[in-house]
Formats: sequence, C-alpha cells, structure tokens
Amino acid sequence: MPRLADFLAAMMADAVQARVRADLEVLKVAKAYSSHALLKHLPVPRFRLPDITVEFSAVVTGVEGVGQSPIGGPAFAPPTEKELAEIVSRSREGANLPLPPEQSKPLVKAMLARSKQLFAREPRYLLHTSEVAKELAAAALVVAERNAKDAEPERERLLAFGKALGEGVRRLLLGKLTESPHVQLNVASTEVKAHDNHDSLLRLRLTLSEDGYEIVDRDEGDFGLVPE
Repeated sequence: MPRLADFLAAMMADAVQARVRADLEVLKVAKAYSSHALLKHLPVPRFRLPDITVEFSAVVTGVEGVGQSPIGGPAFAPPTEKELAEIVSRSREGANLPLPPEQSKPLVKAMLARSKQLFAREPRYLLHTSEVAKELAAAALVVAERNAKDAEPERERLLAFGKALGEGVRRLLLGKLTESPHVQLNVASTEVKAHDNHDSLLRLRLTLSEDGYEIVDRDEGDFGLVPE
C-alpha cells in the first residue's frame, strides 16, 4: 500500500513533469517559428496553470512507524562504533596521516564517547548533523594531536584529517535520518468504491500552485537555483 506522503509526492512530481513537457513543446514551436518568414514576427504561445486543484478519496489502511520515532527524539540515529571506525580509516588514508591502525582505536572511542554525550543532551530534537560532526571530529583530533609531531606537514595533514572526519560523519548522519510515522492508504478507484462505509473515507483536496527557479551560473561550471 502506498504512503500518503508518497502519493502526494507523486502528484507533485507529475505536475512538474507536465510543466517540463509543456516547456519542451514550446521550445519546439519556437524553433519552428524562428525559421518561418512570417511566424517569426509572432509571439510564441505558452500557457501557464497557476493552480491545479485535485480532490480524491482514499481508504486508510494503517499507520506505521508509531513509537519508532518518539516525539522529542533526535532526527537521526547515533553512529555506531563500526561506522566511526570506517570513517576514521578512510579519513586517515585520504589525509595521508601516518597513524598506525592500532592508534585509531582511541580516536574511535573518543568519538563514540562524545556522541553518547551529545545524544543524551536534552532537547535531543535540536541536534544537527553538522554540529554532531564538528564535535566528533574535534574529539578525535584532541587524541590525534597528542601523538602528532610539531612539523608543519604533520599539522597540515591533521587539519585535512579533521576536515575529512567531519564531512564523513555528516554524510553518515544524513543517511541515518529517523523515519516519522506515516499513513498508509489505498487510492485505487475500485477499492474506494467497494469500501463499505463511505463516511469513513479520507477525503483530501490538494491545490498545487505553480512556482519556479532561475538557474544562476557559478564558478567552475557549477550552478545554483533561486526563486523567480
């Protein structure tokens, strides 16, 4: 059974694709107009749909995830010791830090201890992935600096190591977002019609408002999006 969020997302995605197909069709017409002696002096037709209102009925088949993500809990699950060990290993190799594997264990333990402190702090729902990543990387660097040499190349590698640690933890936590409770429903017309009690049907009215972004070029071939 689909989730309510998935169904609504599919409706919005279809509306976006409709706008894309319409714009591509306008582009084809514009090319045809531009190559015609008379049509090139006329405006290219283009239509907009400022609002699309959709009404539908659905049968609620259940609610899942209740209790798995308690109110007030963190938005993401804490990292495990194994996950932190893998991040330390990758960051050490990426920064070319001459740190023996056996010396990585104290770093992992320091990160794990700091993680437990952060996730025990209230209110936990205010925890942010970037904040946790920064704190865990700092805890590991404190331990790593104890055995570091004073040479400048060593300091540079430590800084690179700390940066890689923070980015690794941040990416990990983004993939550990806790799932909120979700409603499951059936929107098939045959199932809705066959439902015994029509008074218990879920009736929704969805209005999609047209909006858009402008592409802004950035350095190195990158781009950004800003509202129209």
